[in-house]
Amino acid sequence: MRRAAVCFCLALAVAVFMVVSSCQRPQQRAAEVDFPDPSRRPSVPVVLVLAPPVESFAPVLAALRAEASTDFDVLVRPVWGEEPPASIGHHVSECNPAAVVLFNNPTVLAYRRWAIRQKTVPPALILMAAFADQLQRTVPHAVAISYETPAVTAFVGVRATFGNPVRRAGVVARPSFSAYLRQQRSLAAVEEIELVVERVTDEPSVDELRRALERLDAASVDVLWVLNDNRLLTAQLVERAWLPFVGEFDRPIVVGVPSLVRSDPSFGTYAAIPDLDALGVQAADIIFELANHGFQITGSPVRQPWSVRVMVDKAQAMRMGLTVRNPRRIDIIVE
Repeated sequence: MRRAAVCFCLALAVAVFMVVSSCQRPQQRAAEVDFPDPSRRPSVPVVLVLAPPVESFAPVLAALRAEASTDFDVLVRPVWGEEPPASIGHHVSECNPAAVVLFNNPTVLAYRRWAIRQKTVPPALILMAAFADQLQRTVPHAVAISYETPAVTAFVGVRATFGNPVRRAGVVARPSFSAYLRQQRSLAAVEEIELVVERVTDEPSVDELRRALERLDAASVDVLWVLNDNRLLTAQLVERAWLPFVGEFDRPIVVGVPSLVRSDPSFGTYAAIPDLDALGVQAADIIFELANHGFQITGSPVRQPWSVRVMVDKAQAMRMGLTVRNPRRIDIIVE
């Protein structure tokens, strides 16, 4: 494989890991950005944000601060995921927050290691974490906004955008995703879309993944759905299994993070992802909801994002012979 493509594979694996990592290993460091705190105001309650200081979280944080700053001081403390419980405890003790906001899986896991040792903890809001519905159940006094939009949303979007029939959608999955896929299968069935699942082991080899993808191709699925699962998107699997398959596949590929649509060489055709500005506003709304209920969680512990943005890789769509029939349904076109 060309050197540029190999470099892309490594960058791709890191990009997915940074945004929606679902494993427990410390994050690979990206270029840091500064999220300066506002001036503290006496007697104003604090919302403590624990997050890696990376650019991908900036739009959500900006919207959260803009909406919540009338009633709260929103303070940020950098957390990369490997911090010991004492470090998390120091941040909480220093800021004495009314609520905590946690960005991405490694941050949530670091916070959880501290929280499970405490008698009482402030309510925590989980954002931009992979499969937050599963993660939320493991964190004391937590609520979450799902990062994954329902797969059927993307399937219907593909059908409306390109005018192609979508009756069968294929996905490769590890055993731990069985419950999630049962839920997605039920939702897809409402739109008369069959979800075809090819299962692989927890640590799939290149050959195992290749065979699973080949079986989906042979099953004549109308669209391929790629889960936000970093164990299926390692540099080796991307380079040696995904990219060769994608290069030959002639149907839309639905992905769950922007980096997989913006990539070069092309990987994803279509993504329906949460609108980051709206996500920050929704997070602020949940903070106000918590305040109105004495900072106790009420209602559903996992919320769906208010708004999604659609991304389409136009070049890949053209290679597949797809025509954009409804451009108004697309928010971002990648040329």
